Amino acid sequence: MSAGDPCSTGDEQSQIDQIRRRLVEAGAHEWEVERATTLDELMRLSGDVGNRPLGVRMDLRSVAERAGIPIETAVGFLRAAGLAAGDVDAPEWYSSDIEWMQATHAAGELFGDEAVLALLRRAGGAMSQLSTAASAVFRVNMGDHGDLAAPMTIVERNIGTRPLIDLLLTVVGQLYRYHSRLSFREDGIAAGTFSEVRRMSVGFVDLASSTELGAALFGVDLARAISDFNTVANDVATSHGARVVKTIGDEVMLCALDAAPLCRAALELVAYCAAHETFGTARGAVTSGDVLEQEGDCYGPVVNRAARFTAAALDGEVVVDDETAAVLADDFVVAPLTSVEHRGLGVVPWFRVATGRVSGAAAGPQ
Repeated sequence: MSAGDPCSTGDEQSQIDQIRRRLVEAGAHEWEVERATTLDELMRLSGDVGNRPLGVRMDLRSVAERAGIPIETAVGFLRAAGLAAGDVDAPEWYSSDIEWMQATHAAGELFGDEAVLALLRRAGGAMSQLSTAASAVFRVNMGDHGDLAAPMTIVERNIGTRPLIDLLLTVVGQLYRYHSRLSFREDGIAAGTFSEVRRMSVGFVDLASSTELGAALFGVDLARAISDFNTVANDVATSHGARVVKTIGDEVMLCALDAAPLCRAALELVAYCAAHETFGTARGAVTSGDVLEQEGDCYGPVVNRAARFTAAALDGEVVVDDETAAVLADDFVVAPLTSVEHRGLGVVPWFRVATGRVSGAAAGPQ
């Protein structure tokens, strides 16, 4: 009999009763425990108990009233944060929601609702990614996985999630302060209510053999390859004073205030991929100029130029535009490439970049 079958044997009923008692001890409400009639439902409830917010359970209308904000405002906050707000009279929220909604409303009065909702969308997206990654790490590495584990083992594991979440939140809070120091700059020009334009460099590094890679690998091997690429991209960017903006499938987007560190990071990452037993090869591009920074992402012609250059580059090389080439010091070798027409850009100057001193001109794609 599987864990999802309705209870029908004495042994299984005894196990269900034991799990129900444990869940009530861990803080589950008796009514929700009684409503779970199968082992699968009880195990899912244990995951909810281990992950639910602190405080007393409340309906959203009561949370809004206690926070001193209209119910429409509370619904808007939740939707911006990526949380579905259905029945506002259902007890699906917690007293701990009152404080953050009050703080968000106060921030809106100070900075404007548009800016605060944009920040909430970015925060919600970041938390969704972080929680998904953390949950996978937790489930895979905390004992047997799936049907291999006894139901009570899974229940105890899930209930034990709360102290790990508290630890993660402590880490995130401290790391946020450090990253806030790094991102708080006065060199930008305001663009709208929550964006800035600043001169900077943007780059991409793309796994040139990603189609073949995806066809050849799956499961553990593909997961390990992706993890290797993401880990090295982050480490290389950080070590050179650059920042990973985002990963887009088989491509990573980087940025830095100066071109030189970003070129070094791109060159090192392409070299790493070339030597990797799985990746085989990669290519990259770095461009410079006025970039729109909005919600932590980068936009504008400079970004588009970097993307087009990356697509046109040969495997194993890093290419740059004329603005980047003009500011690179003597420890880089910049060689002009044969002019080609780039989609959406026309014919524009571009160059191959390398570290060290080498001689000879380069020829780009014909």
